[in-house]
Amino acid sequence: MPESMSAFARFRRWVALKRNYLRNEIGFALGLIGLERKVKPDPYLSALYGAFRDDDIEKLREVHAVKPLTTFYDLEERYHLLAEAMKDSVGLALLKELIALGVDPTAIGYRHELTPLQRALQMGRVDYVDFLLAHGVDPSRENNDDHRRITLCAMNLDHPPELQMKLLERLITAGVDLNVEYTMFGDQAQRFTALDHAQSDDVRAFLQSHGAKPSTQLVTDRNAALRKALED
Repeated sequence: MPESMSAFARFRRWVALKRNYLRNEIGFALGLIGLERKVKPDPYLSALYGAFRDDDIEKLREVHAVKPLTTFYDLEERYHLLAEAMKDSVGLALLKELIALGVDPTAIGYRHELTPLQRALQMGRVDYVDFLLAHGVDPSRENNDDHRRITLCAMNLDHPPELQMKLLERLITAGVDLNVEYTMFGDQAQRFTALDHAQSDDVRAFLQSHGAKPSTQLVTDRNAALRKALED
């Protein structure tokens, strides 16, 4: 929570988060025994997602006039509006309008939901990636988070090698470190890099041409550097 929030404001937000969590858990439990109650659709969210679905900027402005848009529509900060809009393959003009209305493209919310950049990479939308990078999104900030793994999003196995390389090229130009080591399900003893993950020979060659190394080589390099430091 932001440090600028008062203690009371932080407490109210904590209560709201707990209330939403309990509501979800109770709803899930009731669903298991067939007692879930019918939830009326939220007209505000229906209108918002309708604007996304229709790629309609005027509808989006009407929604904003009723209630100003925020970067995330939920208190848990799971659903970034840019990432949600991208699911409907909206045009860049609507994404630009979202930012103009106050949505922050650089915000990173709940770790188990996709950021706009993750969504763009997983969709294979080079135009979305270029748009986000031009609006200040820092891929290194997300790539250094073991829960984000931006380079792996670019290497989605549903993408042909040519598309993977186009996306990776954007990330490399933006300064992403190809030798970040990720853990295998959080196991610090099992690490791998983007090069270890690559399935295509063309993609592996591309990564190596930009200095990417396998995790085993990084371990060897670290050990060699340590030995040299001890000798000195």
